[in-house]
Amino acid sequence: WLKKMLDNEPGASSSCREEIVQALVDLALYEEEAPEAKFGKELLQRAGGYNIAEARQILVRLGIWGEDENLDILRFQIPTVFSEKALEEAEKLRGIEFGIEGRKDLRHLPSFTIDGPLTKDFDDALSVILEGNSIHLGIHIADVAGVVPATSGLDDDAFQRGSSVYLPCQQIPMFPPALSNDTLSLKEGCDRWAISLLSRLDNQGNLMDYEFVPSLVRVRKRYTYDEVNEQHIHEEPFQAMLRLSHALRQRRVEDGAILLTLPELAIRIEEQGGISVEKIDQDSPSRMVVAECMILHNQLAARFARKHGIPILYRSQGGPSERLPAEGMDYIYYVFKQRRKLTPLTISSEPKRHSGLGVDVYTQASSPIRRYFDLLVQRQLRSFLVLGSPCYDGETLEQKRMALESTLRDVEKMNRNRTRYWLYKYLFQHEGEKLPAVVLDVMRNRSRLLLTDLLLVVEMKKENGQQLSEGQRIQVRIKRSDPWEDVLRVEYAGNMGG
Repeated sequence: WLKKMLDNEPGASSSCREEIVQALVDLALYEEEAPEAKFGKELLQRAGGYNIAEARQILVRLGIWGEDENLDILRFQIPTVFSEKALEEAEKLRGIEFGIEGRKDLRHLPSFTIDGPLTKDFDDALSVILEGNSIHLGIHIADVAGVVPATSGLDDDAFQRGSSVYLPCQQIPMFPPALSNDTLSLKEGCDRWAISLLSRLDNQGNLMDYEFVPSLVRVRKRYTYDEVNEQHIHEEPFQAMLRLSHALRQRRVEDGAILLTLPELAIRIEEQGGISVEKIDQDSPSRMVVAECMILHNQLAARFARKHGIPILYRSQGGPSERLPAEGMDYIYYVFKQRRKLTPLTISSEPKRHSGLGVDVYTQASSPIRRYFDLLVQRQLRSFLVLGSPCYDGETLEQKRMALESTLRDVEKMNRNRTRYWLYKYLFQHEGEKLPAVVLDVMRNRSRLLLTDLLLVVEMKKENGQQLSEGQRIQVRIKRSDPWEDVLRVEYAGNMGG
């Protein structure tokens, strides 16, 4: 039966089909470490197959897996469906009435969202009122903790996921879409609960005062990043917000922040199987405004927790082992070299400095629909604001941190692997073509390069005695790209402009 499948011939179904399929699945996922690796390899050999990769090919032919199956979801057992309990709870919450009791009514504020054109789960909204030399900046975060109880199936499912996952062909939300895209989302024209930071700053970005309040908000307008950049950035309040963002960023730089922004890759899969890759500038005016507002929010949330002794999870980072001079250096080369000098990020219950951001203390609480760490912090702050005491003690928080970090390591690995898979598939469609690259490292027999159009690191063998230097801009030709074998080979094709 297996031999006929390998030879692409129709064959009768085997009575041991389920056992054979499971052995092939394990072999494809875990290779030599599969529970029944020996049995699986014997099956392949009897059928004339000698490469473990053929196990995947058979499963694709059987229709059990798709051609672009995400194997990491299976390897790491990442949940893609919600429990019945969570779905039942989500359905009951769809008709929730957003009352004003115990909240500050902020529906009079000119609140708006700025997000991508495809965004549906709106975590945050902004409001700005200009008054003389003062800027009243409101940062409103969806009050997920006020809607989803800590002891619920919804919270359990969100905890197991750790975060929402956004892949080119798949989205795995942390909450059911009925909640993440509707009930919890700060949608245009809808009353929604929020935890609002109401701050007052002067024109130089000096913080005059602030407070956190449970609130009721109504977003008046939804903007996209491009829409703000192209049509509104020279209008108020966006012009004032841009000036404020520059002031806030400059202050962080003066306090030691290292700006290492790179474009974001947008990988799109077309209906006919074609793949497009676009670099999205993260330093555009609208994205800078949102980024600086979120950094300010998270810094002040951390200060608030530290001041009131609320146990939360802080994010800290020690200073870099070395600060490289950016002047006269190719920017993208500088970013990759400087990132290697950074101290690893630490998540703990101890408030410490975040050197990379140039802030005295920091947490993340601005995206509770998409990140469970943010929801944990929001639960602590909200419980203190409403009840006068936090939801969790320090020991419980630490237990959750350890479990979440393990889950998120798997999610991050899957994201990296999946991005590389689609980029390799894109390059497979462009084999033989030239791409620009910058040399990151020169070793004895090979060089490490960055494909600048794809932000993809690749190694290239030294051939024909070519002499390369770090930071040099060159062209390479794609010799071979195999997304399933995780193989990418390039060859030197001359200097840029050559």
